[in-house]
Amino acid sequence: MASAPTPDEQERRVFLPPVMPEDLEIPDGEWLRLSGAIFGTGWQVDVVRDAAAQQAGDDARWLEALRGRIADTLETIDAQMSPWRDASDLMRFNRAGDGERFPLPEPMRTVVAHAITVADQSGGAFDPTLHDAVSLWGFSATAVAQGLPDAERLSAIAATRRDWRDLGFDGTAIIAREGLTLDLCAIAKGFAVDAAMAVIRADPDARSALVEIGGELKGWGVRPDGMPWWVGIEQPGDDAEPVVAALCDWAVATSGDYLRTFHHDGVDYCHAIDPRTLAPVRSGVASATVFDRACWRADALATALMVMGAERAQAFADAQAIPCLLGVRTDGGGVASHMSAAMRDWLDDDD
Repeated sequence: MASAPTPDEQERRVFLPPVMPEDLEIPDGEWLRLSGAIFGTGWQVDVVRDAAAQQAGDDARWLEALRGRIADTLETIDAQMSPWRDASDLMRFNRAGDGERFPLPEPMRTVVAHAITVADQSGGAFDPTLHDAVSLWGFSATAVAQGLPDAERLSAIAATRRDWRDLGFDGTAIIAREGLTLDLCAIAKGFAVDAAMAVIRADPDARSALVEIGGELKGWGVRPDGMPWWVGIEQPGDDAEPVVAALCDWAVATSGDYLRTFHHDGVDYCHAIDPRTLAPVRSGVASATVFDRACWRADALATALMVMGAERAQAFADAQAIPCLLGVRTDGGGVASHMSAAMRDWLDDDD
């Protein structure tokens, strides 16, 4: 996960985008803040309003109107894609009859298209069709008894399961099939960050902003003091080096095996499900933090890297020029930090 803003002054590793936007300007205005709740977590927006507009003295009214537009946008995403809302479009698809053509509303149509793209790019390491397994392990809306899933039920799901290649997406609709269930949680939150930022950037009075939803973040421009939108990057391990990064028109997302877990018989089980085993990931990757222009892609790729395991994840990130940080569990019980070749381009000259 990441946090926003601002890092305290301590020894730390600093990352800066290798290329800054050509139109980057220091905004003249006041730094304001909004917050709310969605997706079972919180959202926060730091936004700079143009100084000339602030002379009207209506910041409170402007903020409330902006809050309303952001909240409406996030509510639409949740109503369409939440596995915790029985009436969501996603859950209605999961109950649809075999062979039924299921038209998708916007923005769910766009998110499904993005999900299929990342699934194809990652060779299925990211798979948006894991709801049955996610639910069986207790990481969805269905309550499960304490302990591990029923082995027979897990085998039955594996025997009839279909994957992302069976969605039959034609740009407008997907086809319901027996053994095919949709789960967009590993991409929808990142998409929501992008959508909230789009709302802000469409406001003529907004000059720069930082959006955070449940630890996924996206920055636009810089702060009124000329500094970037600094964010702290959480790294697993007791002796992990503090890491901060500047989000100037970039987003960041983290997936970790220590986030959303349950403990059973001396073993921790994380929420990320491996499409190959239909069980919580045990790849040795403790965390994957990905930087991308689009938060939806950073979100999905972070999950894919967790599934791949350290060696494949590092090779994939380098081949695809993905800026990322990996925390890899060692035999001695620690966590070793690795960065992709593209991430090294972000290193501050002093590091």
